[in-house]
Amino acid sequence: MRCIFTLVIGIAILCQLSSCKKLGLCKDCELSLQRQDYNGINMKTNGYYFGNIHSDNTVDIYYFYRNGVFLRGGSETFSNAQNGIVSIDDLNDISKSTKYLWGVYVVSGNLFEIENWIPANYGCFNESYIEKGIILNDSTIQINYCEKRKNGKKDYSETVSKTFQFRTITQKPDSTNNFIH
Repeated sequence: MRCIFTLVIGIAILCQLSSCKKLGLCKDCELSLQRQDYNGINMKTNGYYFGNIHSDNTVDIYYFYRNGVFLRGGSETFSNAQNGIVSIDDLNDISKSTKYLWGVYVVSGNLFEIENWIPANYGCFNESYIEKGIILNDSTIQINYCEKRKNGKKDYSETVSKTFQFRTITQKPDSTNNFIH
């Protein structure tokens, strides 16, 4: 009986240490949006957008690239974001191996849509996050809808109001990554 108990515990520990992906038990989802170059003038892309103020006075940082790639740049204090004080070097190092920071975006007139992967349990990225909004002017965007998809199907959605302001910077993180092609 003790051997069976030890075996069961050993298998449970092995399963916890191994990801489903490594074991071939799951597959990453494809993003529903297709990457396409952005050649418009409605949104600026020579910097970052910051907004969605949190209770600790931090804001989210979003990078949009002309090649249609989106990078979720983490968070920064409102004051630092407003003054262009963001850590590009750290983000360049982290982002190269962090799939859920990357996504794509499309713009149609004054509307935009973003989709990126969601951090997943056990190594699988079978969920994505979609944000939709309106471009108020070339330096202000507002997200008004969020949706979580699991295996390509809507799992959850909500109406939101998140306003982001643009900040020009001279150097952005590199948009080259192993996840968006």
